[in-house]
Amino acid sequence: MKIEQRLRVYWFIRYFSEEEHRVKKRTLFLDTALMPAGVAHAFMFLVEAEDLLHSWQLRDYKSYFSEVSDYESHLEKQMKTHFDIRHTPGPNGYFESEKGEVLSESTVLRLLGKKPNVSFGCLERYLKSEKDTVVEFDEKTKLQLRFFSRNYRELLKAPLQAPSLSIDGGRYFVELMTPEAEMKAYVQTFRKLYIHDGQAGGSFGDLCDDLLRYPNSSLSVLAKDSKAEFEMLKNIQFKTIAEEKNINLGLGAPCIYKLFKDYPEAITVHKFVQVYLNTKFMHNPNPARDKTWNELVAFLKRDEAEVILSYIFVSILLRFRVLFHNAGQVFVGVSEHCNPPDNPIPIGRTGCDSRSVGRKAVFEKMKKSLANQLWIEKERPPEGPYCFEDEAERQILNALGRASID
Repeated sequence: MKIEQRLRVYWFIRYFSEEEHRVKKRTLFLDTALMPAGVAHAFMFLVEAEDLLHSWQLRDYKSYFSEVSDYESHLEKQMKTHFDIRHTPGPNGYFESEKGEVLSESTVLRLLGKKPNVSFGCLERYLKSEKDTVVEFDEKTKLQLRFFSRNYRELLKAPLQAPSLSIDGGRYFVELMTPEAEMKAYVQTFRKLYIHDGQAGGSFGDLCDDLLRYPNSSLSVLAKDSKAEFEMLKNIQFKTIAEEKNINLGLGAPCIYKLFKDYPEAITVHKFVQVYLNTKFMHNPNPARDKTWNELVAFLKRDEAEVILSYIFVSILLRFRVLFHNAGQVFVGVSEHCNPPDNPIPIGRTGCDSRSVGRKAVFEKMKKSLANQLWIEKERPPEGPYCFEDEAERQILNALGRASID
């Protein structure tokens, strides 16, 4: 049976291990083809129109997820068919017990021996640190915190969707889910956090370096580990990502990096980010980076070379976004204590308003898809799929528990 709309989702859940006394991660998988048709289309509507993958409502669909023990091999098998695959860490601040029960953020903090009124940075050494969490900062640090907080809030407000990647007959199909204008706006803010700027300040690395000047505070522990992860990510080589087995570095599908296993030069994440920024988003001439970009495109020898590189770039942006958010929410919490904002923006607000993404158009697409599926199940009567649209709408709304989508 042909299914017009199909979605597969990997959900990375953080849970508290009582035996190891630390936060770990489990991977769950959902395939809408295995769900009741009405529920599946309601689920896909919520994903596209209401950012379900970052909402607490996602838990309502947990019974349709199954646990995956070997993520890399599982993903590689799934990508052999041409359907949409998404990845999500779930809602902000979501944790579970080993048995799958929901744990509040404050409960996890208490279990880890940390005061529950401290923002959760999801970095273990910081959470276990016995050092002081209250520090008297000098004016230089307060200024860095203020600039970083401004950039951090801008990043949280900027929508960035994970790209879709599938393989069919050796050809890579990529769908970039974020519109070009929104991508440009996101990259502009990302650069402020990613690139060192001795004059403007407010970058992630600059703030981490500054906080290391307070060695008796738990923030210095967080700053040290965050900066180490930041540099580690920047220095990872494409060949390393391709060669690693069963290690999810969060930089996109490892199989796509295997395309570069015979590339004659070492390409690191940082070098690639610089090349991509220079050739796609900046107008300052840089012959060396232009040359590298052309060499990467030529090396792939594929019509879809540029979209493959775009997939990698967006995947890298998403990985750094996780790091910036995990450590950043702690830094911003400190900044708001030192410099109360005139108009604070709640931490954890991500993406765009769900009602601004064409909800009715998404619903129509799902309705027509389900109607076509119902028509096929009824052995294609001559009236065509149109005659099943009312029933399709009824099933989707019933699965949503709504009288309408308005």
